[in-house]
Amino acid sequence: MDINTVELCWTILQRYIKSADEAHAVEHLVSELIDAGIKDEDLERLAAIDEIFSDAVKEHRGSDEEEYWYEDEDQWE
Repeated sequence: MDINTVELCWTILQRYIKSADEAHAVEHLVSELIDAGIKDEDLERLAAIDEIFSDAVKEHRGSDEEEYWYEDEDQWE
């Protein structure tokens, strides 16, 4: 993955995303990249972009994927 392109896009998008929403936007992006199968070395480079990316990568590494699934699948019916 071209992390330089991600960094360039982030630099542009920061102009349009409110400061209060930056962390949420980056967490969503990091989550999508992990789901897409980003390599560990690219994840490290992603974390080096800035503090917001670093925090998002740490958050996703510390989370257990299963915590996003509900035990009671019938609750949505």
